[in-house]
Amino acid sequence: MKRLLAAFLVLCALVASAAAQLRIVPDKTPAGQDFLRIRMDSAQFQSIQLLWKDVLVMAEGGKPGLIGAVQYLMARGPRGEKLGELTENLRDYQAGFSVHVGIENSGITISAPPEHLANAAAIIKRFIDQPALEQGRLDTFARDSRLRSLQALRQGETQANQLRVRALLPDGPLRRLSLVNPDRLAGMTSADVDAWRRKTLTRNGAWIVTAGPMPPVEVAGVIDRLLADMPERKSDMTPPFDALRANLRVIVLEQDVPQTIIQAYGPTTIRSDFSAIRAGMATQRLGGGSQGRLHAALRDRLGATYGASVSLDSFALNMLSVSLRTAVEHDKAGAVLPALKEEYRKWWQDGVTEAEFAAVRSAMLGNRRANRSQPGAVAATVVNAIARGLPADYFAAYDAELEKITREEVNAFIRAHFPKDLGLIIVAPSAQGLGADCVIQRLEDATKCGL
Repeated sequence: MKRLLAAFLVLCALVASAAAQLRIVPDKTPAGQDFLRIRMDSAQFQSIQLLWKDVLVMAEGGKPGLIGAVQYLMARGPRGEKLGELTENLRDYQAGFSVHVGIENSGITISAPPEHLANAAAIIKRFIDQPALEQGRLDTFARDSRLRSLQALRQGETQANQLRVRALLPDGPLRRLSLVNPDRLAGMTSADVDAWRRKTLTRNGAWIVTAGPMPPVEVAGVIDRLLADMPERKSDMTPPFDALRANLRVIVLEQDVPQTIIQAYGPTTIRSDFSAIRAGMATQRLGGGSQGRLHAALRDRLGATYGASVSLDSFALNMLSVSLRTAVEHDKAGAVLPALKEEYRKWWQDGVTEAEFAAVRSAMLGNRRANRSQPGAVAATVVNAIARGLPADYFAAYDAELEKITREEVNAFIRAHFPKDLGLIIVAPSAQGLGADCVIQRLEDATKCGL
C-alpha cells in the first residue's frame, strides 16, 4: 500500500487558510466522549471524522488482504437489509459515508446537511454495528481484485514501482502490504473482517473531530449514538516497522514497453511533522510540473518526455522516500539518465534559488485562503494531524511554521534529510547503454538483484 505525503501536504496547504476564522474547541459529549469541534457557520454540511489507532494489519504478520476486504464488506450494508434502499435513503439525505483502513490508523467519515445528519448517522450506525459480511460477496471481490492486479502488473509503471518498493523495504509485513499482489485476498474470510471491526472500532480509542454549522449539543448527541454500542477497548499494539534501506543500484527490467520507464529513488530521514513543509517546498521546485527543473531539463532541453514528477512516498509514519519519475522515448533514455542525475545533484548541493523559494512560498501562503470552507477537508486535516502527534490547534501552528521558514532553512533541510545519491529502476526493451548493475527479464527474478 502506498500513501503519498505530498497529498497530505497539499491538503494541509489548501485548508491552512484564515486561521483566525477557525477555532478548534475541545469538548465532551453527554456520555463523556472527548472530541474536537470546529464551528463553520456558513458551511452547508456537517462532517464527523473518526480515527482509530489500527496496527492489526501489521501486527498479525502483515495481512495485505485485510485492507481491501474491510473497506469492501463494511460498505455492503447491514444484515437483513437491502443495500440499494439504504443507499437511496442516504442519497436523499445528501449523506456521505466511507471506511478507510490503513497500516497505522483506520477511520470512518460521515457527512450530511445539519438537518439530515442524525437520520443519516442512524443508518450508518447499522452499517458499522451490524455489517452483513457475506463471504460470497468477498469471494467475488477477491476474484475481481485479482484480475485488476494482474492487469496492473502488465504496466511498466507498476513494474517499476514493484522493484522500487523491494529496493527500499526489507522483506516483511510492510513490504508485503506495499506491493501489488494478485493473491493478497486469498484466504481472507468474513470472520477476519469481523475480528478487525471488534478489535479496532472502540468507543474509548477514537480520535474524533467534527466541523460544520451544527450546535455543539446536537452534534455531540449524534457522536454518542454512533459510538453507543462499540466496546471499550484501546489498542496498545505497536507495529513492527523496519527502517528504509539504501539499496541504491541501477536495475533494469527488460520488457516490451512503449516508453522507457525511469524511477530514481532513495530513502530520506524526513519526519511526518511540520518539518515536512520544508520538504514539500523543496521538491515542488525540483518537480513542479512545467515550472520544475526536471521538466526544463528533460522536456525543454532534451525533448525526451512529456513530463517528470517528484514525490515523497510515505510507507509509514516517519518512513518517507523520494522518487523522481518519468517516461521517455527509448532512443533518448541514455541521455536522460545523466541529465536527471545532474539536476538532482545540483538541487541537493545548491538547493533552491531565491526566486524559486519566493514563488513556492507565495503559492503556499496564497493557498491558505483557497479552501477552508469545506468541513470535510478541515476535519480530516485536524484528525490526521493529532494522530501524527501534531497540535490540536493545527491551523495556527501550521501558519506560524510556514511564516517563519527561510530559504536557508529549506536548503539546509535538503542536504540533511534527502539522500545525496539515488538508485535507478528502469523498465525498457533493452538494458544496452543504460549502465545497469543488474538486468532481469521478469519481476520474479528480482532476488537476483538483491531485492
